[in-house]
Amino acid sequence: MKNDYAKAIKQVAWSLLITTFHLTIAGFDLLPAWVGYIMVYKALEPISRYQPTAKLLKPFAMVLIIDSIIFWFLKPMGITGGIYVINLIAAVIYIYLHFQLLTDIYHTVEQFNMDSGGLIPVLRNITTVTYAIVFVTSNVGGNIYVMYAAGIVNIVMKVALSLHLFDHGNNALETDMTI
Repeated sequence: MKNDYAKAIKQVAWSLLITTFHLTIAGFDLLPAWVGYIMVYKALEPISRYQPTAKLLKPFAMVLIIDSIIFWFLKPMGITGGIYVINLIAAVIYIYLHFQLLTDIYHTVEQFNMDSGGLIPVLRNITTVTYAIVFVTSNVGGNIYVMYAAGIVNIVMKVALSLHLFDHGNNALETDMTI
């Protein structure tokens, strides 16, 4: 069971990287965000064995999967703009899903007194705030330098969070996670 949890944590780490970085060739995204959201969806079940509230995030992950698949199909056709309200709803769902998922993971860290995972709340908070700043400044208007600075900090913190989650996943394999 702890092997499933460790694998799920690593899936969350990979999903953060996949949804952050986009590898596009000839207008075609080779690492679409929906792959990352499917990984999150699959990770929720093993995580919910230790934190039952994680299972409640499945509908939110499904909405992000559907939204990103639709966008993935429309992008090659040149339809990249969306309705602000739909983008706002997707952004709010994204923020909630990741914030709550990382909170659930951190609660597992505390529950089993693990050595890894201590930075999850800090990195979670920074990525949440910087994501919101980028979204607002790019959709509502604002200082472009603020948007770029927040975007760079967001990317660096997501990479740090991913590395931290990989470490936590490895640590989970060595921890007695008997409920």
